[in-house]
Amino acid sequence: MLENRREDKLNGADVEPQIIAFHEQLAEEQRLYNLRESTKDALHLARRSGSLSASEVKELKSDLKSANALFKEYERIKRNGEPSISQGIGNLRAQKAYETLAERIIEGSEENRAIWLDRKDIVSSGPEELSKKILALKKAGITTIYIECDNGGYALYDSKLLKKNPDLEKWSTWDPLREAIDTAHANNMKVEAWTKVFAVCNRALDEQFKTNYPNRKFPPAGPVLEEHNQATPDNPYGDWALRMYDGRLPERTHDVFLDPANPQASKFAQDMLLEIAERYPDIDGIQYDYIRYPFHNEGMGLNHNNWKQFQAIYPQYKNTALPSLPSEIRGQMLRDWNEWKNKQIDDFVLDTSNKMRALNPKLDVSAAVYPCDLNDTVRQQWSRWIKNGSVDTLNPMTYVPHDVTSRDAEFTPAFERKFKSDIKEIRHESNDKGVLLPGIMVSRVNPKGMMREIEIVRELKLPGETLFATSVLDSRRLRELELDQARRAFKDFENLSRIALKSIANEPKMQMEFKQYEQEVQVAAKSIELLAKQEPGGKIRPDFRRLPNTDSNRGSAIERVRSVKNKLDGLLDQHPISKSAWTKRMSQLLTQSVESL
Repeated sequence: MLENRREDKLNGADVEPQIIAFHEQLAEEQRLYNLRESTKDALHLARRSGSLSASEVKELKSDLKSANALFKEYERIKRNGEPSISQGIGNLRAQKAYETLAERIIEGSEENRAIWLDRKDIVSSGPEELSKKILALKKAGITTIYIECDNGGYALYDSKLLKKNPDLEKWSTWDPLREAIDTAHANNMKVEAWTKVFAVCNRALDEQFKTNYPNRKFPPAGPVLEEHNQATPDNPYGDWALRMYDGRLPERTHDVFLDPANPQASKFAQDMLLEIAERYPDIDGIQYDYIRYPFHNEGMGLNHNNWKQFQAIYPQYKNTALPSLPSEIRGQMLRDWNEWKNKQIDDFVLDTSNKMRALNPKLDVSAAVYPCDLNDTVRQQWSRWIKNGSVDTLNPMTYVPHDVTSRDAEFTPAFERKFKSDIKEIRHESNDKGVLLPGIMVSRVNPKGMMREIEIVRELKLPGETLFATSVLDSRRLRELELDQARRAFKDFENLSRIALKSIANEPKMQMEFKQYEQEVQVAAKSIELLAKQEPGGKIRPDFRRLPNTDSNRGSAIERVRSVKNKLDGLLDQHPISKSAWTKRMSQLLTQSVESL
């Protein structure tokens, strides 16, 4: 009898590790099943939100198909009873594929709120202050900064082609672009070089320099055209300026342009863009602005050199003399002349984009463009660029009201109709290709109007918007953006929490803790909503300092969100899911929400 008991105990000792291993294997299998379902749910949510482009969705669906194939292979191994080591390898392969895909979905589904950081703000900042400004933008939910790199033919970056902006000369070694990239990347933000491609003179800026530096001489058409403003028999392309038919510079604009049809001038513009791509290999993108003709009439660029190039493309006009007046260009000739100008811009964009991507294949190429109703007046056929892949991102200047005198206007139903109509037309013309971030002029409507425009962008399932610009982003608007970012980050956290913690909610031993956690989440969400409904008070300040807190609601909201963070940490303590991409992102979103509050 005693011997039998001893034998039973020994058998039990042999069986117990097997039982433990069996349960561990079941747990691993369940985690894989949960991961698969969570990844599918996350992709579905990201697609519904409109935060992913059609090409991104297609690519992610292909990757999901590959991960599912690995999952099926694992199930086949298990059914066939192959050795446990084979099952383990199959599980790990499928798990890795789903986790990698999950990380990409999470990163790609983040709303892209971009902003133009203009010359005025750069030169008024100086070293280190620019970094503080970028951190303030992060609290306002900004993910991408388009930093102005040239204005009036002067550089705001470390350039060998352009002269340094005089306002930056007091800082001999400071490179604003370098500081912006370093600060942004340290804070999970992106930076793109905002370039005014063909506009190489700003008359208003030149007048400002003359006032600020009375003892210096400034060229009447900017430093670039100072060296290249006169053609000679030996160098017929010596005059780089885009002129009217009678030789005058355009008068209804502050800006003087390079002639896009002048091969030497267009090469100079291209070299500037390539210089940035080459000297800043870690930059996230380069943006074309002023990639057009000035507001158009047929006499713009009407000269002997351009007419010869036109005749080479359209030989039916080889015996037609250069018109002396724009009115002489009519009918089919007018259509062909305008299309020839379109081609000058199209060819520049295609060739330059290819060369920039050869230097940096990961570069995002974006373009600040006019809405559809102004395309033909500036020869800017951006729908071709986005369709042929020359440009990845469109930042159309869908400003309402469009006049430059409006300030703090109510966002009327008429403005809303125009804003929606422009976006709808742009989507149609681009076949919904590429990334569309509609432009919002933040100073022309009041803060509530600005936020309504952002809401419309979300309603239209677009990935984000572009705000113009930092120099007119006063403290009221900044506070509205901060509150919106806090709400958005917490809402994203809630959505991700439902997906990622679905399995935990069904584990018997975790149900009570999960219920308490959910209650904390609901309380925090209500606290943030209560704060967001309040009108921001305080005196308007045209800087980036936070408005003073006038009540306890902000402090209460912060404490509630922190409490959610503590509950989440306790819930996931030593749980396998605690090391996943899901929970890492959830923690980041809670931190973002607190910082913006």
